[in-house]
Amino acid sequence: FLNDTATTEIYTEQIVGSVRCVQETGSLITQLLGHSEAVISLCEVKKKNLIASGSDKGVIKLWNMQTMICQKTIEAHQGTIRCLIYTEENDRLISGGADKILKVWNLGDYTLISSLAGHEESVTGLIYSRREKKFISSSRDGAIRLWSAVNYEQQGFFKTGNGITSIAYIHSTKNLIVGDDTGSVSYTHLRAHETGRNLVCRLLLEKKK
Repeated sequence: FLNDTATTEIYTEQIVGSVRCVQETGSLITQLLGHSEAVISLCEVKKKNLIASGSDKGVIKLWNMQTMICQKTIEAHQGTIRCLIYTEENDRLISGGADKILKVWNLGDYTLISSLAGHEESVTGLIYSRREKKFISSSRDGAIRLWSAVNYEQQGFFKTGNGITSIAYIHSTKNLIVGDDTGSVSYTHLRAHETGRNLVCRLLLEKKK
């Protein structure tokens, strides 16, 4: 969401490859055209007043919300871009794709900073914790990985057993909610602690249907 004194704007994905901007009432503000394939993921780049969109074709587009014009197109992944997050402190956009890779982009000059491997199947979710300067990724391989948002090194790993389709994070309690391909939702608590030189990520799962 982008909020101002006049209206609330909501950005929605549309199968024909456009991004629609609608008011809270449902009235269409504008439609952003440019993607040739379905738009799968969206992310607000609040610091720059941009919206990032990721497509089925592996393309990221950055839209200026003042002019409603595409400011930059990035050929980012081989296949679908499943998720996008923005880290405002260092002006980075992080993308996760069906190609199993996470990529970190510098939005100052739109260059690729790092490609993060590790997941064995499609990346399905990304969450950023500003307080801890870390981000979490999930995958169809059933793995949750914890990464530093400073040097982009992996700092934790946990395998759930089922293919993960989506994740959400409650920052105040460090609770992680995981949806998987069996139709189950797991309400978990994420704890990170130092063991020697390695940061270990533990998830205590309480299965809920």
